[in-house]
Amino acid sequence: MSTPKTIWHSDTEYLTLDDHTQYALLAGRSGGQTLKGGTGSGDDLTLQSTNHATKGDILFGIGAYKEATDILVLGSTTPDTQAARLSIAGTITNNTGNHAAASITATLAGSAGGGAGAMWGINPAPIFTPSASITETAAFRVDSQCNPAGGVTVTNHFGGRFVTYAGSTAGAISGMIGLQLVPVFGGIDPTNTYGLLVENNGNAGTTTSIGIYLASTAGSTNNFDLGFGRVDTTAAGAYYGRVPVLYNGLLKYIHIFDA
Repeated sequence: MSTPKTIWHSDTEYLTLDDHTQYALLAGRSGGQTLKGGTGSGDDLTLQSTNHATKGDILFGIGAYKEATDILVLGSTTPDTQAARLSIAGTITNNTGNHAAASITATLAGSAGGGAGAMWGINPAPIFTPSASITETAAFRVDSQCNPAGGVTVTNHFGGRFVTYAGSTAGAISGMIGLQLVPVFGGIDPTNTYGLLVENNGNAGTTTSIGIYLASTAGSTNNFDLGFGRVDTTAAGAYYGRVPVLYNGLLKYIHIFDA
């Protein structure tokens, strides 16, 4: 009886033939491939960097998901030093048109529970529970920096820009609000509250600085540049002072009375 010959996998023919499409091909498959976690309702797909207790990174292109700290980093293999749970880093280069680090273009449909429902494109709702005194908490913070190259001019650099569209000709919109600020008070009474706080916009090297600028409102049946809901029937009293404003490009004043 002869001894069975050992056949090594590497010695088999057609080793590189991709005829088992039920399996993922690590080197890549022509036309792309889809990896699914399960076949039943609610099944999960779990990716782990290693079976070792010390986890590594799960890379997405040039980005990484740091398993040990639950940080998703897109664009850099270095996790965010501020321990953000989602960080988009690196350099994004596009010379063909508009581009953004993050874009949400989903269409929100359905009844949203009827008249009491609502729809939100983004709804940050963090709960801050500091265990020691800190200087700041912010549900939404923007720190934007504009660094044009020499000889390059950026017409306007926005810290935040809100463009509100009424895009459909069907149905009705009762009110269109570009930005609404609604404070909600619970068990803690703040010492001071500000609906809108505009810090000093002045700068030694800047020609003109304006804290708040209202463009002329026109085109509607009734047009007001500024409105107040206050009812005050007190007669005007002693003259107190004036506030400098830029009105139609000219220096003017709003006069204030004591009463």
